Amino acid sequence: MRPGGATGTPPVPDLSGSDHSALTASGLTDRHIFCEVVIISRESKGRVRLSLQRDARAIRFDQRQLEDGIGFRLLDASVAPREPVPDLLLVQSAIGEAVNRVAFDISAGAITLNPSLSRQIYDAADRAAVRERLAAAL
Repeated sequence: MRPGGATGTPPVPDLSGSDHSALTASGLTDRHIFCEVVIISRESKGRVRLSLQRDARAIRFDQRQLEDGIGFRLLDASVAPREPVPDLLLVQSAIGEAVNRVAFDISAGAITLNPSLSRQIYDAADRAAVRERLAAAL
């Protein structure tokens, strides 16, 4: 089993009417569950696309180009609520041997990279270190 409790290649919700129709194209699809956070990864043609599944929707938030022979692993994901600003999606992944953490803002159906917070947490060892760094940064 892959990190994050991937369940292989289950059916992906029909998203043909949304911006995320690429999720239904051919390629390897994994569903990763971290507590109550569900991330769908789709690998196809040297690229991996990540989407957060919320209710019946999958909202794409990241895409990475992969070099031949270099694998991608999703290691951890969590949502940190913030008031009054958008919640944060925190993702830890590895491309080859390089491991990092990235922060994304979740707001009104869109998920966007938060570069300043990502720089604060990119090399945090675990969730506790992420929380400490975010508390200091916010």
